[in-house]
Amino acid sequence: MSQRADFLVIGAPKAGTTWCHDFLETNRHFFVPAAKDTYFFDRHFHRGKDWYERHFRTADSGDVAGEVCHDYMYSSCALERIHDYFESGVRSVVVLREPTSRSISHLKYSHQLGNIDSLDEAALTQNPNIIDLSRYERFLGSVVEHLGNDLSILFFEDLVADADKFAADLATACSPRPLDGSFALPGKSNASGHARSKLVAKSAKNIAGALDRVGARSLVGTLKSSPIRKALFDTSTTTPIADSTKEVIDLALADSRDRTIELLERSPHRVNPIPETWYR
Repeated sequence: MSQRADFLVIGAPKAGTTWCHDFLETNRHFFVPAAKDTYFFDRHFHRGKDWYERHFRTADSGDVAGEVCHDYMYSSCALERIHDYFESGVRSVVVLREPTSRSISHLKYSHQLGNIDSLDEAALTQNPNIIDLSRYERFLGSVVEHLGNDLSILFFEDLVADADKFAADLATACSPRPLDGSFALPGKSNASGHARSKLVAKSAKNIAGALDRVGARSLVGTLKSSPIRKALFDTSTTTPIADSTKEVIDLALADSRDRTIELLERSPHRVNPIPETWYR
């Protein structure tokens, strides 16, 4: 029998969503599909609800089931579809990271995947999402409009500072009922590094894209969580980013960060205080 999700973790990228997926996958109270990011409500909606609900078919009856897909936060169309699909509402979680820090991490990761050619200012033009996805104030209004009844906003910085407390906050935000017992914590997830072979990494990316286009999200998820990823990428060292590039990113996001802080300071959906590192 198919099963609908009880929760969605919908953003933001490079803000701990892979850690959230690994945590939810590790703990017995929860069920998440093998594929982090089914992308159903944006790129795969045409496949129909049966395709989506098959991702939850192996969940046990007592599991709190859900998915992690950070793209949903940025798509008003996806948010509207989520609102319509879950007629009685769905528990939703947004994890935010200080905008400049998130963009720097995105820059490193994009370079690792071969989406950009360098780690300097030219990369910001080559991949505008490095900056644009940190402009949270452009998207939070739509998130609140469509999912505000059961929305929780968490912060990546709290995960770094106290993973146990963050895990408890995440579990509370995702579960419609209190959960007993302690939680197992995963290690660092999705760390940046560099491709051992750019050609092989690009080929793997193309294969993953082809699988995604035919709707084989579970297989993509299985491959990403397999030892193949460690074979493709060396995360033991990273290429440093010049201070001048960091300054360009920080300046580009200054006004946006201030507007986001204003929204978050008065938001009833914020679980904890805004981390001090957000204030400049």
